[in-house]
Amino acid sequence: MIQKTKYDSYCLNDISKGCKYCVHGKKLVLFISGLCSRNCFYCPLSEKRKNKDIAWANERKLSKNLNLAIKEAIEEAKICGSEGMGITGGDPLLSLQRTIRFIKKFKKNFGKSFHTHIYLIPETANGKNLRQLQKAGVDEVRFHPTILANKPLEKEMNIIKIASGLKWGVGIEIPVIPRMEKKILDIINKIRGHISFVNLNELEVSDINLRLFEKFNLKIDKKDPTGYVIKGSKKSALKILKYCAKNYPELLIHFCSARTKNIFQYKQRLIIRAKHAKTKFDKITKYGDLDRNIIYLNNFYPSFGYENKIENICNKKKKKLMQEIIKNKKKLVKFGIDEKEIIIDGVNLRFITSRKVLEKFSEQIKSLKLKPALVEELPTYYSLPLEVNFL
Repeated sequence: MIQKTKYDSYCLNDISKGCKYCVHGKKLVLFISGLCSRNCFYCPLSEKRKNKDIAWANERKLSKNLNLAIKEAIEEAKICGSEGMGITGGDPLLSLQRTIRFIKKFKKNFGKSFHTHIYLIPETANGKNLRQLQKAGVDEVRFHPTILANKPLEKEMNIIKIASGLKWGVGIEIPVIPRMEKKILDIINKIRGHISFVNLNELEVSDINLRLFEKFNLKIDKKDPTGYVIKGSKKSALKILKYCAKNYPELLIHFCSARTKNIFQYKQRLIIRAKHAKTKFDKITKYGDLDRNIIYLNNFYPSFGYENKIENICNKKKKKLMQEIIKNKKKLVKFGIDEKEIIIDGVNLRFITSRKVLEKFSEQIKSLKLKPALVEELPTYYSLPLEVNFL
């Protein structure tokens, strides 16, 4: 029986174990690399990630040094209260040893119960690398079968069959392209005896693939409030669910809507992170964002390209700005501001303080060519500002 879940999605029977962690915001998203042998027109990756050999833990860009990157990712998992992680890309198999190192270190740090799922494409998978991943500690593997190319699926099906012989959960995950129900059902029919679940994803557009969607005559659903959902994707997914309920009633199938990903998976993760990241001066809004009292440097504050500047700042410039911050803190203390009311934010290169300090010492702060501001921001690693009101 098809059911609408409380996460604004639909399922036949149930959702996979990995998805249960996701919808509660309990999974770290480990983006292992943007490298991939495919070039799917519907790929949702942004320009800063697609085809870039860079790793991310949620919204945190990781260091190129692998040991340091693992340490940073573990820090992010702790502050987010993560109970598992989903490993994605790109194609994690193109960075196999890196992927294995992350898995082993996470399992060692958080324990075997730290649920780990991974997204793979069958083309680069084989018995050897699948066994390596399973041995490293992957609990659930999700394959992205080819859905566009007119080529035989036997090789891909054989890889999935090999994976099903190992001790982990095996499923397939497919973006629902409108009018491709028959192709998707053909894939499900051929492999249903070797998988434990199917995930159907509502098709979303990104800035870099909008023109490609138009080429395939796929249009944005203007009625959807997000503004980036493809019209007809949900309708096609529900047709597939209805067919499977009648013909494959034993299957576990989940249609994950754009709202499921953004309102539950993403937003719940941020709400948890906000609770751990907030300082004694911050307030969490009803939307899970942070209301903060900030003092910015005169040469480093929210303006055009601000997010990119923070993510890509070089160590030399960061060190120089930190020296400037330390000098300015001493000057602020001389004004009579309690040192305990000035927190240095070394990631965003600024001060976090109390509302009382901003109100009482606003003019003195500006006399140092610093910028006091009331800020509402996302509680991500780089604290993306949503609204900035300079005093």
